[in-house]
Amino acid sequence: MQKLWKTYYFVALILFIGGVVYGMYAALAIPAFIYTAPFQKTLLDLVLGFVTLTGLYGFVFKKPILHPHLWKVVAIGYLGYELFPLVGKANLLAGAPPVALGAILASLLFAFPEILALFLYGFRSGPVWEQKP
Repeated sequence: MQKLWKTYYFVALILFIGGVVYGMYAALAIPAFIYTAPFQKTLLDLVLGFVTLTGLYGFVFKKPILHPHLWKVVAIGYLGYELFPLVGKANLLAGAPPVALGAILASLLFAFPEILALFLYGFRSGPVWEQKP
């Protein structure tokens, strides 16, 4: 099972780095009237991606990073961040094209193991937190 978690971590890391590189390219090379992602959302995605990958690293490689209470908050916050498009103000279930709904569900499906890992890291990884750094 540990090998599967490590594989997931490296796939997520590669996708994150690819997304950052593409985002930098899009921000610099594509004219502003075509590239419409707001800067605040892009920055939030970057910070949240870095934080969640850090927690995933700590979980996968059994390394204590900062404090377990932080990872509890991150796990719950990240779950809310991923669920927001389905239930929040931008409710895409009402009148959304099936492609948009499919993209959201695919994103949730890929993010679920990361959310689970952050939850387990914060709530159920007692031996990890007892280690001396």
